[in-house]
Amino acid sequence: MIGVDDSELSVIVEAFESLYYEKQNQKPNRRRSAGGGRKGALPTSRDKVVFCLYYLKRYPTFDELGNRFGLARSSAFESLQNHLPLLKAALDKLGVLPPDSFQKPSDLADHLEKKDN
Repeated sequence: MIGVDDSELSVIVEAFESLYYEKQNQKPNRRRSAGGGRKGALPTSRDKVVFCLYYLKRYPTFDELGNRFGLARSSAFESLQNHLPLLKAALDKLGVLPPDSFQKPSDLADHLEKKDN
């Protein structure tokens, strides 16, 4: 469904979780202690990562994405806006994020060749 097996997902979740909690602890003047308040529709880091990877794999509409994960359309959008940058940072930290752009076609060919080896 998301293009990674369980062992790969565990590694991604671990990297994501460390960045997520780091971001949470940087918020000044918290009203509640970390973990306080209502639990969202994506309560675990694993749920958040699967949500983002599902979006990146399928590119569904926000209606479909929300329906699939038990969120309203606007909540699906907000969740993606909050969690996708953290997933990108986690993948970059793991060294598996591909380049965003290439200067010339041969750079893309070189990248694909390295990926196959």
